[in-house]
Amino acid sequence: MRILGRAVVVVVATAALLAASVRVPVIAPDGARSTGMRGITVATLLTQAVTISDHPDVTGTGEPQSTYDALAALGHRLIRLPVSWDYLQPNLGAGDPAVHRAYWNAIVAEVRKIGAAGLRAVLDLHNGCEWTKPRSTAPPLVCGAGITTSMTDDVWKRLSDEFKDDPAVVAYDLFNEPTRFDHPTRADLRKPGQPPYSAYKRHVDEVVRTIRANGDGKDIWVESLCCSVYSDFAVTDPGGGWVNDPLNRIVYSQHMYPVKNSAVGEPFDPAKADPDYVRDGDRSWVDRGYVRGFLGRLDDFGRWCAENGVRCSVGEVGWFGEGQSAESAAQWNALGDRWYAIANGYGMAVTYYGASSAFHGPLWAYDAPGPDAWFPAPGLTRKQPQATVIERPENRTP
Repeated sequence: MRILGRAVVVVVATAALLAASVRVPVIAPDGARSTGMRGITVATLLTQAVTISDHPDVTGTGEPQSTYDALAALGHRLIRLPVSWDYLQPNLGAGDPAVHRAYWNAIVAEVRKIGAAGLRAVLDLHNGCEWTKPRSTAPPLVCGAGITTSMTDDVWKRLSDEFKDDPAVVAYDLFNEPTRFDHPTRADLRKPGQPPYSAYKRHVDEVVRTIRANGDGKDIWVESLCCSVYSDFAVTDPGGGWVNDPLNRIVYSQHMYPVKNSAVGEPFDPAKADPDYVRDGDRSWVDRGYVRGFLGRLDDFGRWCAENGVRCSVGEVGWFGEGQSAESAAQWNALGDRWYAIANGYGMAVTYYGASSAFHGPLWAYDAPGPDAWFPAPGLTRKQPQATVIERPENRTP
């Protein structure tokens, strides 16, 4: 109880500082707002790709139906579903674009479960416009450096053929967190041998053209470069949105976390609640703390979206819960509350990252007790502290 008491005092003080430091924006005009749908990224099928590849006759892939029924009952409406391009077309590098049929069937089955629960899916090809041969130590093929537009067009044409008439799928997230492209506006952040940013843009535009030529009118999420503040759209594309879409159904998407390494569940650091906090300011991975580097970064993105009249989403946001002290978890949640308040002001679609009942992670809002159970997944039955924030009525789909 003493720990919880201290947590309340610190959280109140932290929340007051954060509230004073970053404004909550005026709601953007309707024409500049996203759909505003809210939900969570469910990562199970991504991690099970190896199992399905090795054992194509397995059944019960992904999450059980009970997981999606439970998420729907909690008020979530949108599921971002990441799948592996590497395992979906495992021989792509050898010129064979055939899909791994068992993995393909698992994706289709997962979408059906999502739809049966009354939820909607964003289908996420979880590769940064790159492909790596499964179980290989060879470097990845990258868009513009081994990956041709015919390859990216092909995989998305196949996915569009399958899902364009499926009401459970409302959007496609084309490429997850592209990192292997030169920075378009910062020469000091470029690396020798990387394709230019224009190569990434060319592949995106070609995929959009292919999807639309296929009679598919779904929303298309297009991600920024990854993964620092210097890679955000406001820096790489100060002139605004650039995707050519005759239907004007592009949703520009960014990912953001309050720490450099989101895979490590570090405790909340009150020093980073200082608006003037800066670490490694001369590097691309600059840490500007929680106010400027997390809350302020979202506000910058929201203003870019509103000023340029484009719809936007955050496909991944997360903070720590599992393994934290009660005090630290409460402080992280206070920060998460402030972050969602800004996202609400801009009407952004958000899918928190994430959840899985197959394995545990420091960012998970939902999981299952006991050791990792990679296959079959037992179903989500346990809440972590972050669930408190993402379940608040004001943070769910309007």
